[in-house]
Amino acid sequence: MPRHCTICTHRQRKKIDIALVQRVPYRKIAEQFELSEAALSRHLKEHIAPYVSRLRDEEGMRAALDVVEQLREINDAAKEILDEAREADEWVPALQAIDRVQKKLEFQAKLMGDIDERPQVNVMIDQRVQTALLEALRPYPEAGYAVAEALKPFRGIEE
Repeated sequence: MPRHCTICTHRQRKKIDIALVQRVPYRKIAEQFELSEAALSRHLKEHIAPYVSRLRDEEGMRAALDVVEQLREINDAAKEILDEAREADEWVPALQAIDRVQKKLEFQAKLMGDIDERPQVNVMIDQRVQTALLEALRPYPEAGYAVAEALKPFRGIEE
């Protein structure tokens, strides 16, 4: 049977919650409201932390939606300028508008995670290093076999 939370039903729960969120030491809160430090810890972990986490998630979602909406507005404005420039046969503004739309789409793709700009490092393992590695693993046959299998594509060895 689940334990009953004494703080959730406490008549001064609001003050206790505020003190916990403000990170007042458990000892002080426990003395002030005649509670155990263990009950305070459980209440914070089981009831307050999930609530705060949900609030943060909701706030993050609202901010992301706002950014996406602003990007849409910028894209719409750039497209209008592009259409007007095309109709007037003004190609410099038309090309500038195309460039703006392209930059906004690229930025949006980065925000959405469609473009990954993290650096990638490719390491070439010299034949001498491979040989030394396998030699060092000789006392550990299973590890040696696993490494030898993993190195096959780099050594030009076909299965």
